[in-house]
Amino acid sequence: MSWNESISIESWAGFKAFAYAHACHAPTTEAPKPEVLYLFRGQNDAAWPLDPSLARDALKNRFGDRWTKLSSAHRLDAANDVPLQKQVIELEKTAFREFSRNASSRRDLRSRPDPNDLVAWLTIMQQFECHTRLLDWTLSPYVAAYMAVKDSCAWKRDGAVWAFDYSAVQDAMKKRYRTPGTPDLPPIETGQQMDCLWEPKAHSVEPKLHAFRLKSPIERLANQHAWFSLSPNIMAEHGNVIEELLGEATAKNCFKLMIPSKEKESFLEELEEMGITEASLFPDLDGLGRDIRQMVDRKFLKLPKLDGAVSGENGA
Repeated sequence: MSWNESISIESWAGFKAFAYAHACHAPTTEAPKPEVLYLFRGQNDAAWPLDPSLARDALKNRFGDRWTKLSSAHRLDAANDVPLQKQVIELEKTAFREFSRNASSRRDLRSRPDPNDLVAWLTIMQQFECHTRLLDWTLSPYVAAYMAVKDSCAWKRDGAVWAFDYSAVQDAMKKRYRTPGTPDLPPIETGQQMDCLWEPKAHSVEPKLHAFRLKSPIERLANQHAWFSLSPNIMAEHGNVIEELLGEATAKNCFKLMIPSKEKESFLEELEEMGITEASLFPDLDGLGRDIRQMVDRKFLKLPKLDGAVSGENGA
């Protein structure tokens, strides 16, 4: 059973109605719904699957621009390709060692994670634009919508907001993997409850997905209401893993909302009215710079196109 794509978001009012019905935490502080835990992710291209950036790099390297159109069989082959997994894990190790070694001299972190807490380090790496096996999510549907519409260079493509009930995934994981008679584990909040992801036993092809938040050493994680999903299989596409775990319950608990390209700019204006901007989500000079760059990009889109040769060309 696939993700539910039947919800058409043709207006901001339609999106707000969905957000109110499914959010357990949002900037407008709707009432929490403790029996569910919906996580949201925005992507500026609706054609992109739910691939972490490190897996996406590996697929692009192998398949080129065809990576978004691979069949389920080809995706499964890539996820189960042990030599490919090992190559990508070696790249992850190299990136982790370089980042953790050099981060010790930086002032960006309030506190450094435990050196052995691999998942905490990967989370921070992800926030500072390193490619990792993690996938970003948020408790706020509005933050997810912002991520789907903010890039004016992608306004000619439909965007998407993905949403799934992580509590349903947790229940499915417990039924499939918990040893009878053992107590339930609380939701993962740090990487210290995880087996080392580089151990051979972690490369299992069985469908497993964990979601967690990090008690943030950086302010932007709190501002983004950030959560992250992680699969022990570094090449797994997270949407497929969720489908395999939930089976027939997928369509009831998982949604893909299409945001038409023609609505992206109006959505962005509504979100900015709510105070959701680059500067608020990334509260440092990096975020301010992103805000200014976005403003300039949007002004360029409204400039009239120049006809004829550019001055200086053709001997002018």
